[in-house]
Amino acid sequence: MLDGTEIIGLKKLHNTITLVPGCQFELSMEPQATVRELKENIEKIDSVIKPILEEFEITLLTHIQEAIATLLS
Repeated sequence: MLDGTEIIGLKKLHNTITLVPGCQFELSMEPQATVRELKENIEKIDSVIKPILEEFEITLLTHIQEAIATLLS
């Protein structure tokens, strides 16, 4: 994803990583059936992101996970 010539996000299948204000990035994923599947998906994304951050000597200050769930009738 580009904003002019600047990269502001990445997308692969149903997963997106976008840059948001305040030097934060946001992960968006397709709904998972269980919390375990959600955790595994986040770990897969982390395994891709962390080596890139390390290459540029970038350290994350915190890692917050916010799960939004809906109740189906």
